[in-house]
Amino acid sequence: MAFQEAQVAFYTDKILEHARRPRNFGRVVDPDVQFEELNPLCGDRIRVELRLAGGGQILEARFSGEMCAIAKG
Repeated sequence: MAFQEAQVAFYTDKILEHARRPRNFGRVVDPDVQFEELNPLCGDRIRVELRLAGGGQILEARFSGEMCAIAKG
């Protein structure tokens, strides 16, 4: 297998792994910042929620929505 093919296979496996078990997927209880966007081209919808410390430091970040495997990776 050529290096480029191995690299593509590695990234494909990583994307699929993240799609099956996305990190930081879910909702933040009582978020300080939240926003939601829709991609009109593919229909992906993503919501990002943050809980912040007094100085603006991110204490917790989560995302949710309906999206393709690449968006979850």
